[in-house]
Amino acid sequence: ILADDAELGRMSAFLEMIEQETVSQFAETLLPHQGRAMRWLDLLAWLSRDQYCRYRHPLQWRTAWTESGTVDLHDEDASVLIRLVMDLIDREEAKLVSRHKKLLTDQTSQRAKVKRSEEQLSRTREFLQQRLKMDNELLTDDLFAEAAKSRAKLVKEEIQKALDELPEKSGLKALQDDLTAKQNAVMGHEKEIAIRQGDRQATEGELKTCQSASNDSFAASFADLGNPCHLPVGECPLKGKKQPGERDPFREMQVQQKTADLQRLDQVLADLDAKLTELKLERDKAQQKFDRKDREVRTTRGQYETKLWSTNALFDEADQYRKSLRTHQTEVEALAKLERQVEDSRAAHHAAHEGTNRNRHARPQAGTRWSRIHAGRGAGVGNGAEPRPRLPQRQHLRSRASPPIHHSRQPTRGRP
Repeated sequence: ILADDAELGRMSAFLEMIEQETVSQFAETLLPHQGRAMRWLDLLAWLSRDQYCRYRHPLQWRTAWTESGTVDLHDEDASVLIRLVMDLIDREEAKLVSRHKKLLTDQTSQRAKVKRSEEQLSRTREFLQQRLKMDNELLTDDLFAEAAKSRAKLVKEEIQKALDELPEKSGLKALQDDLTAKQNAVMGHEKEIAIRQGDRQATEGELKTCQSASNDSFAASFADLGNPCHLPVGECPLKGKKQPGERDPFREMQVQQKTADLQRLDQVLADLDAKLTELKLERDKAQQKFDRKDREVRTTRGQYETKLWSTNALFDEADQYRKSLRTHQTEVEALAKLERQVEDSRAAHHAAHEGTNRNRHARPQAGTRWSRIHAGRGAGVGNGAEPRPRLPQRQHLRSRASPPIHHSRQPTRGRP
């Protein structure tokens, strides 16, 4: 205490030296619940029991009231510590204890995993039964997976068939055919009108040509008036064959014929225009009917497509149910394997425990240095004082070692 600071060592180094001298030989043995090797402070807690703990439980050494900061060990860890220090357990048995604890942890985790998968499968099965309207509760999981997938496939085919037959069954196809026919009729009349209009333009051009020729012939008939020949028309070779002011009958006949053709074409065009107006009215009515029915069919188609999408999702869910079922079966097999390993580990630990007890009873009862120290720490052993006679131990103190591992819940500690 009076030394300079430079000569003082660190407390951590002091603790390392103590641990090296006391518990380093147990470094290969792990405490089952802590998952680590024994420490000096664990051993110190056993050697210096809190007075508040008294002796209500042989494996409880510390209480939170003292605020010592030492870890309150699990009963199984405390039992392993005592048996290690008192040489009541060998390293092989300690390894078996750690391995058994790991197996129990894995078993608990696997059981929880199997339970979660069972609950998930149950929810999925109930969901598929409701959505696919399957009322067969007697099917096993394997058969249900195939039945659900087949049912989803059948529903999907029915919806797809209804989608394909929707235009015909709803009457939309008939309305569409009627609309197409009326549209074609309108286009046919429009083409015919265009042809007739072309004929009229041609006839009108021919009429103008005939009228121009007739007028030219009529004007030429007055040219003979300037001829001084006194011979009448028809006898004078220099005069024409018509009298002045007389029109050519052939030209007049052509003009009349072309005029009649033009009038006939005008009447035809008028009739075609009237018919075209009527056809357009029928086409517009057919278009309105088709549009109304098309909106209805679109709504119905959307409903069918929604059902089809939902059914595809159900089909995928049924397929996933089958895959999850296979995974669940693998998990159940893994759990069964772990349970067999736990039973084998329990038997191996029991055999090792019995072997350790036989070896302990067969050798002299000298005990280890820790058992001698613990037995005589109140009698002045180690300070030159005479040891006091040992009192008979209580019945529950005769063996501080825990019994072999049993597959049951640990007893609840008593608390003040």
